[in-house]
Amino acid sequence: DAKWASDIIASNYGEIRVDHFSDYLLAGSQGDEGAYETLFKGHQYPDIARATALNHYSNRVLSDEKLKDLLLFLKDSSALVRNEAINSFTNSGSKDFSSDIEPLLRDSIRLVRLSAARYYITTKTMSLDAIPFASSQKEYLESLEVIADFAGGQHQIALYHQAKGNVDL
Repeated sequence: DAKWASDIIASNYGEIRVDHFSDYLLAGSQGDEGAYETLFKGHQYPDIARATALNHYSNRVLSDEKLKDLLLFLKDSSALVRNEAINSFTNSGSKDFSSDIEPLLRDSIRLVRLSAARYYITTKTMSLDAIPFASSQKEYLESLEVIADFAGGQHQIALYHQAKGNVDL
């Protein structure tokens, strides 16, 4: 039973538990947004855990103040965290951060460039002729072609055309 398992863990590893990212994910999933913040701000935790915390944190409506706090993560050393930061702004629908996201159209990591392109496609805040956007948009369209055989890929293509106003497509 649970008591037996708890006792075994305590006897083998002690009563005091070391700091672990899973504790913050669990607390965050139970409504403690501060736990998510602690996790995605903590560079001592694995990048994937930090990105997951940022994803869950921003899967709700964020105030402009909270979005401004996330600007820092657009420059994070982890591509996974940068990607989730962009997704936070994309999900918010806010056009106020387009100048902050523009440098990420030229990021060294493809995932980040594609997310930045998706931000501009969704928010319609950059001209199609703008050089950094044109290049990233081309790369984004190529990525959609690669996943076109899958239902999720077709869904992403439909969202792209919807954002562009091409609802017939």
